[in-house]
Formats: sequence, C-alpha cells, structure tokens
Amino acid sequence: MEALEAVLRAKTLEQIERLERRVVRDTEEQVALGEKRKEIADLKKRVEDMTKRRNDLQQKLKHFPTDSLRAKVLKDTVVEGVHATALPPHLQEEILVKAAQDEEKRQLEYLLVAHRCAGTTARILKKGRVRIQFETTYRGEYFEPFYLELEFTGKEIEYRWHTLPAFIPLSGLTAKYNDGEIQFRVLLCMLHSYVSAFVQRRQQTMELSGKYAEYLGEEISSLYAYNFIQLVLNIPAKGSGGRTELVVHLYYKELQSDLPTRVRCSDPGDLPVHRGRIKQAFLTLPLAEAFQNLFLDQNIEQG
Repeated sequence: MEALEAVLRAKTLEQIERLERRVVRDTEEQVALGEKRKEIADLKKRVEDMTKRRNDLQQKLKHFPTDSLRAKVLKDTVVEGVHATALPPHLQEEILVKAAQDEEKRQLEYLLVAHRCAGTTARILKKGRVRIQFETTYRGEYFEPFYLELEFTGKEIEYRWHTLPAFIPLSGLTAKYNDGEIQFRVLLCMLHSYVSAFVQRRQQTMELSGKYAEYLGEEISSLYAYNFIQLVLNIPAKGSGGRTELVVHLYYKELQSDLPTRVRCSDPGDLPVHRGRIKQAFLTLPLAEAFQNLFLDQNIEQG
C-alpha cells in the first residue's frame, strides 16, 4: 500500500512539474507573441507614415513648376555663344537630360560623402553576417577603405575575411571583445583607430618624401606597419654653405597613434637647433610640419 502511494505521489509530482513547465513555456510564448505584435504594429505605423509622405510628395510634384525650371536651365545654358533657348528642340532636350544627369550625380556624391563621413559603416549581407567598412582620411582626403566580414554564431563573433593590415591583432581583439553590443562597439572603434593611424603614418611619410625630397640624403625607410621610420636628412647649414647629415629614428609603440612615442637623432652639429627641440617637434607634429618647423622657418639657408 505504501509502495502504491509512493508511486502515485511521484506521478502526481511529475504531472505538476510538467504543468509548471507548460505554464512557463506558454507564458514565454505569450510574451514573445506580444513583442512580435508590437513590432508588427510599429512596422505598420512606419509604412503608413512613409505612404503618407510619398502621397504628399506626389501632390507637390503635380504642382511643381517644371516648365519654369526647364526654362531656367535653358536660359542659364550657353552653347558656343548661343543661348540654349535659341537652339532646336532636340538639342534643348539633350541639354535638359544632361542637366538632370549632372544633378543626379551631385546628389549621389553628396550621399557618398555623408556615408564616408560616418567613418565606420555596416552592411547586412545575410542573416547573421555583416560587412564592416572602415574609412580612412589624411588632411581631408579619403584614402582606401578597409573591410571586415563578421558572422554572429549564437553569442560568439567570428570573422570570415578582411582587408585589414596584417599587423593588427584581429584574432586577439575579437576574442577579447566578444561579449555583447557594448564590447562589439569597442572592437569596431579599436579597429578603426588601428587602420586610421596606419594610413596617417604612411601618408605622413609619403608627404615628407614628396615635399622635401631635396633634403633627404637617402630614401625614407620604414617597417610595413610604419611603426619604425628612419629619416636621413641632408640639411644646409646656415652661413657655412655646407650640409649637415642628420639621422632621425622614429618609434611608434602605440599602433593606434599617428605620432611616435620615442625619437632618437644623431648630433645636429652646426645646425641652429638642438637635439631636444628636434625630438620634441617630431613627437608632437606630423612629419612634414615638424621638418618645416625645425629647418625651413628661417633656420637654414634654402637650396
């Protein structure tokens, strides 16, 4: 009898646990269903707003003075000394088509600038897979973008391919910053700082080589990451008519920085700048600006 009661008690407890699990599951499903309904309602609202905006724009277009616009374009256009208004209709149409194409091109250029100004942008390729684009600039000019393709597998982030420079510790960074959205944002910021600083160091070197080649005793040498740069400068000494060779070594311990962390230089000899000032200039200014500040601002003879 006791054994039968024990069996019945066990079965009852099992049924109770099963019911509790079902209640929990049903509750979770109800919550998820409520969230889905809210998302659908939000999407419907957005669609309604966009439809209203489209209808408003269509109404405005119906009353837009297109004839006046055409007349203005033709009036402002001169072809070989002749106003476009005096040209045959088929030539006028060609001018209007070209004007429309030029305007569309300008709009696309504006969009491109807005896109690139973001610095780091993402494009969803498919479910769970994203391509990140890192923009780089130097003195207001855009240079090559770098790409990183990531895949989200559960809670993990795995990279599939990239065009990032080889010296960036990508595996270590993705393993370290792999826990949630905040750390993911930190990862993207760090990667962008690496490629941005890399391009800055490289372009500084190229700028110095291009602008002041006559003062270089030999070609600038550097490591691939531009974290070590050697300058052999051949500086005309003021008043002596001769030249002084100055060797400068720049060390970049921080690969996320475009300025060196340590500078070594040979004896400046008869140059009117001492070693401490040379180091300070290269530690705080871009290469070309440091060179100009030290040797071209009335410190040496030109030529």
